[in-house]
Amino acid sequence: MGPTRQISLRYGGSTRTLTIPEANVLAVVEPRRVEAGPPALLIARALDNPVGSPPLSALVSRGGRVTILVDDNTRPTPAHLILPPLLERLGSAGVEPGAVTILMAGGTHRPMTEAETLAKVGPEVLRSCRVVGHRWMEASELAQVGCTASGVPVEVNRAIVESDLCIGVGDICPHPLAGWSGGAKILQPGACGARTTAATHGRLADFPVLSFLGREDCPVRLEIEHVARRAGLRFIVNTVLDADSRIAGVFAGDPVAAHRAGVAFARDIWTQTVPDLADIVVASSYPADIDFWQAQKTLHFMECAVRRGGELILLTPCPEGMSGEPHHRQILLKYSRSPAKRILAEARAAGEWDLAGLNAAVRVATSREVADITIVSDGLGAQDCEAMGVAWAGSLAGALEGAFSRQGPAAKVLVLTHGPKVIPVCGA
Repeated sequence: MGPTRQISLRYGGSTRTLTIPEANVLAVVEPRRVEAGPPALLIARALDNPVGSPPLSALVSRGGRVTILVDDNTRPTPAHLILPPLLERLGSAGVEPGAVTILMAGGTHRPMTEAETLAKVGPEVLRSCRVVGHRWMEASELAQVGCTASGVPVEVNRAIVESDLCIGVGDICPHPLAGWSGGAKILQPGACGARTTAATHGRLADFPVLSFLGREDCPVRLEIEHVARRAGLRFIVNTVLDADSRIAGVFAGDPVAAHRAGVAFARDIWTQTVPDLADIVVASSYPADIDFWQAQKTLHFMECAVRRGGELILLTPCPEGMSGEPHHRQILLKYSRSPAKRILAEARAAGEWDLAGLNAAVRVATSREVADITIVSDGLGAQDCEAMGVAWAGSLAGALEGAFSRQGPAAKVLVLTHGPKVIPVCGA
């Protein structure tokens, strides 16, 4: 046996080691690491030099009410670093902490625990501001604010329309459906009702979804921005993180203009060239690894790098199993085995209301039609994997051995260390 390479992959709070014969390694793909300077300085510069927007002091009056949308524990945004200087500038404009609502904009995700909320916003903010979770199924907490030009109903958390200024805090990285995360995505789906989220995400029925990845002008992204404008999102503060989850850049200002500036910066970190399509792609789902609802995003990124008929090996801990939301689990198990092109038609015929929730089932089905899938996980069992039409393995070594037995001893392997975030682009 020739020399081997050992590759450490994140697995929740620990790591797993992947051992591959050196001759079989096609590439190990990681996002770039950036030495950017102190986070406090980067945040201050962004807040004081907004892109495409007047400064915060010009957007709110003394005594005004402000709602700040913050993403949940499934996202790595360091909101605890952003919120204090943001509140300081609002205070200088005459906005008291008691007039600020921090809305944990988790969309259709499960509610955050007290410990998760504390870690996300920090103790100072939790003491001084009203911090609440978005309850997307509670009609009494939603307000209707018309429709977009294309007819999407805009149904948002009532705190947004009852405030004088709405600010979004998030992070910019590649996203399989919206092209890139961040920007207006904090409001839709982060703080919207089921009807709005279903209408925007239902656009996947009209387009090949893989073509959205890395595009800031994809149909879902543009519709999200129309919704956010209608609802009143006027200012964002977005980070761009590097491979070590350190702040590489901060972009604040207009929800579209600042987002586009952030995407231009993030592209160099999160898009990497690979020499060729691989026979086998191995990826860690870090940092989207709380449940399979988050981890399944990794499959689209893997799909970009595998040849048709190849194999995908997804390493993901999933401590909360398939999903913290029982309905999401039901959708995955009910529809994932269907052909991708038929899933939406089947769901609509069955009266399924959660079209956004079907994204995960479509993603699994689409990737399974390109390559065989094996999931290595302690949080998922063989029964759930079989129900989705994929295989389960108890170890990376076992999964890789099985893949080599099917693909041949000379099969080339590509590894994604940050599977749900880095885009592998084939060719020079």
